[in-house]
Amino acid sequence: MSAAAEAGPGLIAAVGRAQDEGRGIARLDPAVAAELGLATGDHALLRGPGGRAVVRVLPSFPSARGTRAVQLDAPTRRMLGVEPGAALSLTPTYCPAAGEVVLDPSAGPPLSDAALHYLSQ
Repeated sequence: MSAAAEAGPGLIAAVGRAQDEGRGIARLDPAVAAELGLATGDHALLRGPGGRAVVRVLPSFPSARGTRAVQLDAPTRRMLGVEPGAALSLTPTYCPAAGEVVLDPSAGPPLSDAALHYLSQ
């Protein structure tokens, strides 16, 4: 991967759609995603002046194509410390699937029988 692709030069934060709120999605023009070596569903690390966030890459809606806009929800923009129009850095990243998930209910209230039944399925 080239240094240019790792930096994601010229990427700009944009407001995402309400349907993506809280889903950890970054929408990019498919041509820009391909330039960065990303395919639909890949993960990427976004960096802004206030922090960083791992997001799942999806194609932008047609109205945002032909730009270097990265459509993000408000919580992700807050996490990154950016407003719409601010520059972002993006790096493709690999997030392997979890081989195992361990639940430790000792840290919270006891689980109900219904919750235990649900979790055992």
